[in-house]
Amino acid sequence: MKQIAILFLSCLLVAACSDDDKNEEPILVTNVVVTDADKVFKPGEAITITAQGFQENDQFIVDIRWPLEEPSGPIKEGYAVSPPIVKKKTSASITFLVPGHYPAATLKMFLIRGDKKMTLCTVSVADGQAPKELQLYGITNSRSMNNHPRGIQQIDLTTGRTTDIVSFADGEDFTLAVNAPGDYTLCGLLKQGGETSIGKFDLSIKALAKQYNTSELPITFFTRANTIWAVQQLDEKNLIINKVNTSPLTRLNNVVEPAPRFEIPAGFKPETLSGYAGISVESKILFSADNGNGTFSPVVFNINSGNAKYDIQVFDPIQADALIPFWIAVPKVAPNPDNSYVIACGFALCNSKANKTELRLWNTTTNSLDEPFAVYPYANKLVSIATHFTEDLKTQEIYMLIEGRENGGLIEIYDLQKKEWRNFPNFGFPYSEILFAR
Repeated sequence: MKQIAILFLSCLLVAACSDDDKNEEPILVTNVVVTDADKVFKPGEAITITAQGFQENDQFIVDIRWPLEEPSGPIKEGYAVSPPIVKKKTSASITFLVPGHYPAATLKMFLIRGDKKMTLCTVSVADGQAPKELQLYGITNSRSMNNHPRGIQQIDLTTGRTTDIVSFADGEDFTLAVNAPGDYTLCGLLKQGGETSIGKFDLSIKALAKQYNTSELPITFFTRANTIWAVQQLDEKNLIINKVNTSPLTRLNNVVEPAPRFEIPAGFKPETLSGYAGISVESKILFSADNGNGTFSPVVFNINSGNAKYDIQVFDPIQADALIPFWIAVPKVAPNPDNSYVIACGFALCNSKANKTELRLWNTTTNSLDEPFAVYPYANKLVSIATHFTEDLKTQEIYMLIEGRENGGLIEIYDLQKKEWRNFPNFGFPYSEILFAR
């Protein structure tokens, strides 16, 4: 009912008469004061509005408008309406976060009471769009083997210098982070306030929030067709996969129907999948199961909607210190007149006894690992892996976060075009996870 009410209010706002003439608006509250009303607010900053006369059932709507670079016909500006992210509300004030994901814009905050609306503030907002190029992020969490403060940092690809994005509060944790290509949001396992849930970190407004439409705890995540999914245990016999809504936090979180069930193979423990996020290719999803005895098993979820077959295959254990799924783009098999590419998935197999980490693709026909296409010749344990690419695929690289000494880990890069390794221009990273996102 709450979502229906919000949608109704949005429609009411769009259908309302022009609000250019504020003299025609009703006076619903008085003595309105906006903190720092003349500044240009950055996405994620708080705006506080004080006034006399707020009522318990008052509703609020944020209206955002920005000029279009290429106006089309009568449409001269971009336009978005959403409920605000309210941080605090009292009988005499309301504090909300400036929304992100939009170009530099003009923001208006409206008070809605019944069928009446009143403009509370009009402020300028800075650009909150995702960067055009992929950015590298590092996450320090409960899996990090050091005393470094937990949080998220952005890592400059040229200098290796880091910039703090967010610091986690005491007792707060964010793990198994994934990102859909082009999405300005990270998704992962969130522990907050004693609860565990699906969490979303909005990179535009730098806010962490939980997904409210989940009843089963997430085990791990994967990305498929630019959509993030959570693997969850339904009962003792079944796993399910649920779509994760990664819309900006300033928009509605619509309930998503769960995907069909996957029967758990006899003797298999689903919690062994919780070490790393999965990777999707064709009708298969690759995961890594930590058997806890120095071995890992490749695990494949098969999705064939044509005959409604959904099953799980667990393959023979592999001696390894880490077995981490990854992906790359490879040319289509000939004939390939348009030089197009397809996604191929595999595993990074780290074996300290053999003094190497192998990058090996998974053969979806034989359900086995191909021979390694690259080998990193050192014994340090592999911690995390991420693929960097440009849209034209002229650049395609694999970044490997490798365990270091007390001062942190290092990153090694494999260039798929040059077929060679190179060192990242910095070291001593405290992270347990790295990933690329906009």
